[in-house]
Amino acid sequence: MSELFFDLDTSELDTVAKGLGASELIVKSSFSAALNFTARKLRTLSVRALQEGLDMKSQKYIRSRLKHIRLKQSGMDEIKLWYGLNDLNALAWGTPKQTASGVQVGSKSVKGAFRAKVPSFGGGKSKTGAFIRKPGGKRRSAVKVSRKTGRKYTSQLPVQLATVGINDQAQIIIEDDVLVDFEVIFFTEYERQLKWRMEKQSKKA
Repeated sequence: MSELFFDLDTSELDTVAKGLGASELIVKSSFSAALNFTARKLRTLSVRALQEGLDMKSQKYIRSRLKHIRLKQSGMDEIKLWYGLNDLNALAWGTPKQTASGVQVGSKSVKGAFRAKVPSFGGGKSKTGAFIRKPGGKRRSAVKVSRKTGRKYTSQLPVQLATVGINDQAQIIIEDDVLVDFEVIFFTEYERQLKWRMEKQSKKA
């Protein structure tokens, strides 16, 4: 997970609230609603920016990592933003192709990896994709002879999915292409929430 911090100008929050004559209760509820809206908006923008910036074929792998993105309020002046930026399945970049040094998937290469259909990998189903032997893993079988080709081989097990590191590059993309609009998104929604709640309150009076 990656953690980013933001400081909000509380004086601007107060200025907007006082200008509308909002109560403390309305200010707090509007602030919370604006945070949630901003989190959802930044998630959408992040998925789009990361797919383009990382040159990924599919969004589904990055979307699953940002599913639990949240903004945490600490007082009224600090926001913490969490992203899941662990290594991604190499298949996020497309169909793996075997090379002399490993596997090429789109613009990414994974040295030492291999393309294969591994039986009983993940939920008991065969899985075709890019794999790599686990660090320190020992081959589980002696040398065998392929019935189809007659060539000798040894098992690659135990194996794991081949992954590609994205943390450093992803953080740059997020900071430069997404979070630059953070305050504009938040304050626009904060003011909208204040006005909506004030209008709702006046109708009840």
